[in-house]
Amino acid sequence: SKNVELIPADVPNVGEGPAKEVVVVTLKAVDRFHELVLDLFADGGSLEEAERVVRLRLEREARRHGPGSPEVARCWGSLGTVFWRGGEHDRALHCCRKSLANKEKRFGPEHWSLAGTYNNMANVFNKQGDFDQALEFYRKNLAISLKAKGLEHPEVGTTYNNMGPVFRKQGDYDQALEFHRKSLAISLKAKGPGHPEVGTTYGNIAAVFWPGPGRSSRTSAGRG
Repeated sequence: SKNVELIPADVPNVGEGPAKEVVVVTLKAVDRFHELVLDLFADGGSLEEAERVVRLRLEREARRHGPGSPEVARCWGSLGTVFWRGGEHDRALHCCRKSLANKEKRFGPEHWSLAGTYNNMANVFNKQGDFDQALEFYRKNLAISLKAKGLEHPEVGTTYNNMGPVFRKQGDYDQALEFHRKSLAISLKAKGPGHPEVGTTYGNIAAVFWPGPGRSSRTSAGRG
């Protein structure tokens, strides 16, 4: 059946069983492939090896489903993440744009699947020091996430927390603090006070108050 054919050939030991089980394993295997590639790279694998594995998958998905398929868009996204982690920022943006164009053509400019790509592009611009572009793409991500998932979804909180440091780097400490506090409120409610992401947000808030070079500790964010 079509479901059986979708089982990735490069994910071994997916198991055998009734059709329903095969479908479940298939979907999990597809998701796990992209996770495994990034785990491989994170655990010391080379950029070249990770790139090779994803490109092989991309070529196969393009032959099987067509170059404009969601499967191909996801491969471009994974390849972009590999390059981002490897410090290849221009190549990462190229892959993100490929993924974005694919999704926009297939789903339209406001589909929920674009949010992750916007976030990835914002991360790259942030690394490059292009803070205006980073904020533009974080805002695109935020707009879609708010509409698709609501005001209190953890992914919305993560985006607020990503935007805060960008405002801080621009010297807009009040905005930075506002966004970190929004993130904190969501994370506390969704994950509890002991969650690592809550600790990260507390650290980001402290960074707003901490005086850096050429900056007084008595900023407007610090008064109250």
